[in-house]
This record gives sequence, structure tokens and C-alpha cells, in this order.
Amino acid sequence: MSAAVQRRDLRRAKAHLADRLHDPGLTLLAASHDLGFSLRYNWGDGALLKFHERVKEALDPRGVIAPGKSGIWPERFRGQSH
Repeated sequence: MSAAVQRRDLRRAKAHLADRLHDPGLTLLAASHDLGFSLRYNWGDGALLKFHERVKEALDPRGVIAPGKSGIWPERFRGQSH
């Protein structure tokens, strides 16, 4: 494989990755849809916040990455006055 072909393929891969990482929420929703799940927005019981909290807990179980950002607190801090 020539160096030019490798560079072209690398540029394509980077562009594809940049598109996918541009909106991680959209990527997550697309992946959940591919698995057969759907996210229903029921604003009355805070479904979206609960969803975000579960994703945050899965990605950061110790709660050390930006605790409280966007109102999403680690489980040990929820319900406390901040």
C-alpha cells in the first residue's frame, strides 16, 4: 500500500471519528437505537436527568470527573444541598 493511500485512509478515518465524536449524545442515542432501545422524554418525572445520571454512573463510578456539571451529581452527593 502506498503512502498516499495510507494518508488518504487515515484522513477518512479521522474525519469519520471526528463526526462521531462531535456529538457524543447523538452517538449514544444512535447506539441505543441500534440495540433496540428508545429514549422517551417524559419531563414530568425527570426521565432525561435520570438517564444522564445512569450514563454518568456507568462512565465515572467514583464520581471524580466534573461532579455536579450540568446538574449531574455522583450518587453519594444527590439530595444534598450544594
